[in-house]
Amino acid sequence: MRKPNSTKKSKVRMGIIIKALGLGTSIVGSAARAGLCEKTYYNWVNKDPEFKEKCELALAISEAKWVEGVNELTQDQEAPHHVKLNAFKFLLSRRHPKYWSENQVIDLIDYDGADQFRAMIEQTNEEPNEDNEEGN
Repeated sequence: MRKPNSTKKSKVRMGIIIKALGLGTSIVGSAARAGLCEKTYYNWVNKDPEFKEKCELALAISEAKWVEGVNELTQDQEAPHHVKLNAFKFLLSRRHPKYWSENQVIDLIDYDGADQFRAMIEQTNEEPNEDNEEGN
């Protein structure tokens, strides 16, 4: 007996994915709700222009809902200042990650191995030595 195809495309599965995307679920999560993996989702999208268009529309609607929600929160007079600030930071970091995402900074002043760390960084910036390349 032949094993059923667990990645078979159906209107029900496509509907589950589109609805989940519209609610703000990630692509991975939406595919999982339909019993699929992310790779299968992208295979379907790449092979079915109508399905792709519906998914893109659902993602756009979802994004608009999230942005509207964050905007409403920032306008709420009763919301604490730090909540509004975090809402703005969240929105900016997602919409413009190149400029607004949080950067990680390593503080070497209080780091016990700061001198060793600096030496390692300097070594990565040096030109390779022919003797070192051959293991001599």
